[in-house]
Amino acid sequence: AAATAASTGGHKRRVLLYNPTNGCRYDIYRDHAMLPLTSIDSIFDASNIWANIQQQEQPWLNEFDLRNTTNWMPLFNRFRRQSRYESHTTCVQSPISYTYVNERYFESRAAEIERIIEQRFEKWRSAPTTWDYGVAGVLRENLRGMEEAAVAAQMHGQKHVIQETKGLSRMKQIYPGILGFPLRFKDCPHRKYTEDSEENPIVKKIRETRLHDRGGSNRFALAVYIHAYPNQIGSCWVYIATLPIGR
Repeated sequence: AAATAASTGGHKRRVLLYNPTNGCRYDIYRDHAMLPLTSIDSIFDASNIWANIQQQEQPWLNEFDLRNTTNWMPLFNRFRRQSRYESHTTCVQSPISYTYVNERYFESRAAEIERIIEQRFEKWRSAPTTWDYGVAGVLRENLRGMEEAAVAAQMHGQKHVIQETKGLSRMKQIYPGILGFPLRFKDCPHRKYTEDSEENPIVKKIRETRLHDRGGSNRFALAVYIHAYPNQIGSCWVYIATLPIGR
């Protein structure tokens, strides 16, 4: 591979190559017998890079009209017409379109998931269910830290310690026997997390915890938080906990 300066010298049918190491000049068509290059893969200037997609490999058999996209494919022009090469290749990934993060959509979705879980949880229990919404707010704030820790672990390959909030420390003092499960689910619009059914994947997982079987004077807390990512992709966290009273 070598880098060589090229010029048309003001003539359409004249392409000059300059060897930058010794200053020698070659006319591609006239001096092809002495040409040090056996092929030209690309040409670039201050405005763009063009990939050579011609069938002939030898430079003296190539055309050098860079406006002809059947021979030269510009790599950095979003408004160009698709070339013959691109229309037949499958090795180039199609452009990915990203949509903005819709925070309000995920906030509404999380609230609906919470409502469904509460209703199902109450149906599973034979005794009345008391929800502590103050503790739920503390848990919800803690779930934000869990998402940050999970992302840090994936990026750096190591565990990330979640810093306890003051609210969580205070909650442990009030309810020293708290028992709960943070659960994480991949989320996107086609997942049936807002379906009021026993087949709802989140509902099924909550039931598997068997927290609804705990009797006595227990209170319960439920928090749902969805961390929003582009293209309506979310990371859904659910924290369900039982809060023993009078122990």
